[in-house]
Amino acid sequence: MLKRLRGKGGKKNDKLLANVAQNIDPELIWRKGRQIGQGAVGTVYQVIHTVNGMKAAAKVAEVENQDDLEEFVVEVDALKAMKNKNVVTLHAAYLWKSHLWLILDLCEGGAVDDIYLDRDRGLGESEIREIAAQVGAAVVYSHACGVYHRDIKAGNLLLQKDGTVKLADFGSCSIGNHNDRKRDTFVGSPYWMAPEMVECETSTARTTYDSKVDVWSFAITMIELADTSPPWQDLHPMRALLKIVKSEPPSLDDPHKWSEQFYDFLYSALVKDPAARPTMEALMDHEFISGAPGKHVLAALAAGEDSAQPPPKPASSAAASFAKQQGMAKKAAPPKKAAAAPAPEEESFDDSFGDDFEEDAMGAAVSSAASGDWDDGFSSEDDVDLDSAMATRAAAEEEEFDEWGF
Repeated sequence: MLKRLRGKGGKKNDKLLANVAQNIDPELIWRKGRQIGQGAVGTVYQVIHTVNGMKAAAKVAEVENQDDLEEFVVEVDALKAMKNKNVVTLHAAYLWKSHLWLILDLCEGGAVDDIYLDRDRGLGESEIREIAAQVGAAVVYSHACGVYHRDIKAGNLLLQKDGTVKLADFGSCSIGNHNDRKRDTFVGSPYWMAPEMVECETSTARTTYDSKVDVWSFAITMIELADTSPPWQDLHPMRALLKIVKSEPPSLDDPHKWSEQFYDFLYSALVKDPAARPTMEALMDHEFISGAPGKHVLAALAAGEDSAQPPPKPASSAAASFAKQQGMAKKAAPPKKAAAAPAPEEESFDDSFGDDFEEDAMGAAVSSAASGDWDDGFSSEDDVDLDSAMATRAAAEEEEFDEWGF
């Protein structure tokens, strides 16, 4: 395999593999242990150095062709260029028998999304604030190095025993020389994508973006940590992309559970116009992040315990009022009528949109209208027929969806 790639790439591959060891069997240096993770492009194993006993994680990906090699090496080059306590460290990289091995920090606490899924509830606000502070520092550093992550989400945040959070999986990253350099590639995970990145794929006009796409996905990740999922995850990924572009910025599920600082942070970060959205460096001065409690609150989380913090207090009426004024709070479901008969089955909204897209693990094709989460665009004081309003909104959205060509 290596000879074939060399033959096709020649000198180009010599430069491409400048940070990758070749003709060395990594299993002579690192003894492979149990599998600790499985990703879209590779498997992660716990490994131990055969000489000094150092423990690490090995991300092993099969390289089938030249395109795979060029894609995978981007992460190698990005990590090789960065040394930061909140960015996962690359200790070595090997290309051996058509497999690329990346030897990375071992983070015993695992991925943060696994933690909230195991607890079956979101994290507490003090935990979220500390994660935001550490991940924010990693993003500021990576941007200073000319690296846009482009796939920030809880599944790519790893936790160590001492409460240190590390930003990982730079497989979708872009490497450049300037923080304001424009890109136009559509990559990443749909539900966390910034509107301007979505428009790179859907707009007929040439659309570009800069490092602020990471600010958007960073803020969406904080919602994910609180609510155990990003906004619109109940929708098919393609329909979620439409929502990201057409709808108002999302927020938290429960407007009374969180502090005014959390709402104001989201209001500051989730600005649809990238020109008006703050940089990651500017956002670090927000009191939600600058007042983070310290990594001790995450040490217990890494050990599978709850951190020592008081239960969340219900938000004051002032906090709820603030959230509503900013357009950040979700509308409460209307109260049920005691004698109300169930809605006729034929009146429910069908969210399917053709045979070209099937249900998959990324999102259920369940109508948001049928599930009760539909935002009808009217206040509770408006005297309107909600069923009629929902049907009208659904028809308009289907027209927009068709215009996108999906």
